[in-house]
Amino acid sequence: MSKIDVVIVGAGAAGLACASRLAESGVSFVLLEARNRIGGRVLTKTRGPHQAPIELGAEFLHGYSKNLFGHLQKNKISFLDVSDGHLFSKSKLQERHHFWEELEKIDKKLNPRRSKDRSVHEFLLAHKGAFPKQSLSLYKSYIEGFQAADLQLIGERALAREESPDPGALNEVKSFRPLGGYSHVLTAYTKNRILKKALKFECITKEILWQKKS
Repeated sequence: MSKIDVVIVGAGAAGLACASRLAESGVSFVLLEARNRIGGRVLTKTRGPHQAPIELGAEFLHGYSKNLFGHLQKNKISFLDVSDGHLFSKSKLQERHHFWEELEKIDKKLNPRRSKDRSVHEFLLAHKGAFPKQSLSLYKSYIEGFQAADLQLIGERALAREESPDPGALNEVKSFRPLGGYSHVLTAYTKNRILKKALKFECITKEILWQKKS
């Protein structure tokens, strides 16, 4: 292998964006991906040309990001406003009104500057009597499902930062879906020939050895 200046581990959103920037800058690099596909936590499934894509991972564009929307515009990727309806099922599907308001009441109690961090599980126990049981149950499901986090492991400070307001808005809308699925946002990076050549699938990184040049 010829001399490589940078090794990027993982062809998810961050890895692909980094590789794209390096390719444009003329820096030599290799992009190692353990799976046989790009995308990381982004995985879109489609079953036909006229069916809506199903997202098995990330699905929203949160807030207006100049870099991200510049990428969409450059690659002519359309996007839609996200409708904000929430259906829940016990015996039958029912719409749950004031979904975000319920979550935000609990979010406001999160402290991103606690001197001693604690798990979200401990945080919820400390506020057990402050909110209705249904709201606490909804909040647990949201953290475990949407955030894909273990309540015993995720810290209150980290969640407080994660739950901070999304940056900016576009036409007063703060959440969007890429038309055709989120995967299109990332596959657009592979149009770059340099990046595509540097991308190596099924390369599992087990150890990283590094030392500062003398």
